[in-house]
Amino acid sequence: MSESFAGPNNIFNDTDAWRTALILGFAMLVAWQAGRLLGRRLRAQNAEIPVSKFLDASLALLGLLLGFTFSLAIVKYDQRRLALLADSNAIGDFYTCATLLKDPVRTQLQSEIRDYTKLRVGLASRRIS
Repeated sequence: MSESFAGPNNIFNDTDAWRTALILGFAMLVAWQAGRLLGRRLRAQNAEIPVSKFLDASLALLGLLLGFTFSLAIVKYDQRRLALLADSNAIGDFYTCATLLKDPVRTQLQSEIRDYTKLRVGLASRRIS
C-alpha cells in the first residue's frame, strides 16, 4: 500500500510554500487565459455557448469550498492565538508565584523562567526549514 498524503516523501514537504503558491498561481492564470481565448473563439464563430446547469452547480460548489476553507483557516488561527495567549499567561502566573518564595530559591527560579521564556521566543522567531 502506498504512503499517506502527509507522508515524509511528499513533494509538498520538499518544496518551499512560496514556490508552490507561485506555480499554482501561474497554472491558474494559464487556465484562465485558455478559457478566455476559447470563449472569444466561440463568440467569433457565432456559436451558441451552451447554457448548462453544470456551470451553475460547479460555481456553487466552488463557493462552498472557498467558504469552508476560509472558515477552517480562521478557526485554526483563533485556536493558535488562544493557545499562545494561554501559554504566555501561564508563564506570567508562574513567574508571579515564584515571587512568593524566599530569596535564594526565588532568584534562581525566576532566572530559570526568564531563560525558558527567552528560549520559547527564540524558537518562535526561528524560521522552520
